[in-house]
Amino acid sequence: TPLGGGVSRAVDLKGNGSGVPAGATAVVVNLTVVNTSASGFLALYANGIAYPGTSSINWDHAGQIVANTTLTAVDAAAVCQAYVPVSSQCDFFVDVLGYHR
Repeated sequence: TPLGGGVSRAVDLKGNGSGVPAGATAVVVNLTVVNTSASGFLALYANGIAYPGTSSINWDHAGQIVANTTLTAVDAAAVCQAYVPVSSQCDFFVDVLGYHR
């Protein structure tokens, strides 16, 4: 389902054979948004903290497909949060490229 409306969603980065172990501290990902609504952004950040006020990917109109490589901190279980502001929504997917311990 689309992410939006000021909602955050937990993303387990160990899934689907990514190779990311529990205990990783950060993950390098290719983040792609599709089916964007109005202009907006998506932020990835460590699970268990409040939204830090940053963005990992931005778009400027509805219907865009945008990709960006980014680094995000994760919690001890290799989980991050994805957040989209109230004014927009999108579908997204995350491809893991590597991790840091």
